[in-house]
Amino acid sequence: MNGGTTTTWRLVSLSPLPAWALMALTLLVLAGVVLAVLGLRREPSTHRRRLLLVLRLLAGAMALFFLLEPGLRQLAQVRVKNRMAVLVDRSASMSFPVRPDGQSRAAAAAEALDRFAPGLERLRDRYQVEVLGFSPELGPVSSEALRTAGSANRTDLMAALRALKATDTGGSRKLAGAVLLSDGADNAELQSGLQGRQSDELGALGFPVSTIRVGEPALVDLAVEAVKVDDFAFVRNAVTVDLELHARGLKGRDVPVVLQREGLTVGTRTVHLDQDDQRTPVSFTFTPDQTGRFVYTVGAPVFPGEAVTENNSRSFVLKIIRDRVRVLLVVGRPSWDERFLRGLLRQDPNVDLVSFYILRTSSDDTQTRNPERELSLIPFPMEEIFDTKLHTFDVVVFQNFGYAEPALSIASYERNLEQYVSGGGALLVIGGDHAFGEGRAAYPILDRALPVDPSGMPAVVESFKVKLTADGLRHPVMRGQTSENGTQS
Repeated sequence: MNGGTTTTWRLVSLSPLPAWALMALTLLVLAGVVLAVLGLRREPSTHRRRLLLVLRLLAGAMALFFLLEPGLRQLAQVRVKNRMAVLVDRSASMSFPVRPDGQSRAAAAAEALDRFAPGLERLRDRYQVEVLGFSPELGPVSSEALRTAGSANRTDLMAALRALKATDTGGSRKLAGAVLLSDGADNAELQSGLQGRQSDELGALGFPVSTIRVGEPALVDLAVEAVKVDDFAFVRNAVTVDLELHARGLKGRDVPVVLQREGLTVGTRTVHLDQDDQRTPVSFTFTPDQTGRFVYTVGAPVFPGEAVTENNSRSFVLKIIRDRVRVLLVVGRPSWDERFLRGLLRQDPNVDLVSFYILRTSSDDTQTRNPERELSLIPFPMEEIFDTKLHTFDVVVFQNFGYAEPALSIASYERNLEQYVSGGGALLVIGGDHAFGEGRAAYPILDRALPVDPSGMPAVVESFKVKLTADGLRHPVMRGQTSENGTQS
């Protein structure tokens, strides 16, 4: 720690008087001695003159002695060595091999320090050499621990240098320099290289930094890095996943990047590599169709000779939640119950309602010269609703809808509705003369999803009496009556 101790002596004044007072009094004493010596010129006796001269000089010397109070101070001087720091990267990436089937980067760094041991010993004559590890926290590390990498998945070289700078408090042991051993796989501030701000910060550290790279410079590796996505998304709303593909030693290759949700492919992008060391941003946009927590994986293929294969894919958890219930209401004819249902759904802030109702058909007599021109509203977008956008709805409601007319028939979209229901979509069919009446169209696939068998019989116009079943008596709507007899009547 110390470079040796030397002892020195120094003549000092022990007088409590300030320096200016001592100076003034010293001048007065010297002036008095000079005047006393000059006064001896009139003394006729040489012997007497010499004796008086000696006595007056001794008196002046004694006056100065008692005035200045001289003393000797012994000083023990210790030469303190400046510090030299050796920083060793201990992040998880140091566990990767230097080359395929080779030793780990951590072991290679430890061997490098062993080779540098004679040089470090020579430096210890002039500096206090400290070996520190960072992952990213900075701290002392033993030579045995250097041979194994840490578990931290973050490499932040700038943070390590800032932490080292913080230990330089400006005392006697100043920081003279640092040697940095790392694989350079920084995934923090220096991920995109040394930019202007980081370069200025390095220059302001106040000590030189030397770097030693651990690993082969001509590395072959493909890594999925910096995946950016929100923690949650809304069902049936677009979600964007951004990532960065880092490729080294694969110039001229076309790399397919695949986004999967628990094994199912969501999207694919192809990246062409024009450089040996290239970072390419990749973006996926998709629309989740169901709620829940899902594991998504972004992956790229493993090429021969890659140093690390574990970083070719990265997974993340995305929570899909519901924003508003999206309802499609298709009505065969305007009516009071349709108006009530439509108003009820529209006033609910948690419902996103899309409604269509048929005002007339081509067989209706409109009493106009040009019915298509004078009574036509927007055309019913059958294909857009039941083919393109059907999956965007949570609930599909058919209210008194069962037209056989080709322009209004949903017969060609029954398979889509069957897949929609099988995939978890809700289907509600509300009866009426068009839905279950005599002129109802036959929908064999859709009918299988209904809890009743539509008869297609003509409407009963004469009076009849309805009697509840046992299950009907227990229904919450019917239980509002005060007695069972009142319910039966």
